[in-house]
Amino acid sequence: MRQKKVRLLPLLFIACIRNAAADYPKTDADYAFLPPYCKARASDQKSPDYQSWNRKLGDDFIHIHHYCAGLHTMNLAFRTHDEAEKQSKYRAAVGDLLYVPDHASPTFKLMPKIFYDVGQAYQFMGEIDDAIAANLKSISLDKNNSFPYAALSSLYQRKNMKAEAKTILEKGLEHNPNSKILLKRMKNFK
Repeated sequence: MRQKKVRLLPLLFIACIRNAAADYPKTDADYAFLPPYCKARASDQKSPDYQSWNRKLGDDFIHIHHYCAGLHTMNLAFRTHDEAEKQSKYRAAVGDLLYVPDHASPTFKLMPKIFYDVGQAYQFMGEIDDAIAANLKSISLDKNNSFPYAALSSLYQRKNMKAEAKTILEKGLEHNPNSKILLKRMKNFK
């Protein structure tokens, strides 16, 4: 039994370091820029709002505060003008966003959105290959969401991969033929 405790300590330390710089929302103004389940998750577990979201999102709702902290930290990064602070906040955001896939069920309803947001954070950090991987993961979990296809198209264009940029839009339109964002971006290729 003692060996197990010793092995867990380094893992707990790494988990704390990974999330050390994350900013958790505290005020109504903070929550105003986050999905409604974020404020519900911060409330008392017996509150009707918490119970309602817990039923909607399932058992993995317990982990959602990390996702909310990641989103909030991205919001803070977006608002700062100091480049080092911006990069630090995006990195912290990725740590909290990835907490959920590391701890929740792979079938958690929000997983495609979480990976899309991870892709956004990587894109803002300039880590294009990681952003591409995150958006591809999002698509693998939900082929009907247009946003990762649009993001991938932009990322491929940044890498001067025009054929891939067009192809990913075509794939997205196969699954969502009326998507305004994909149709608008496809016009750039005609």
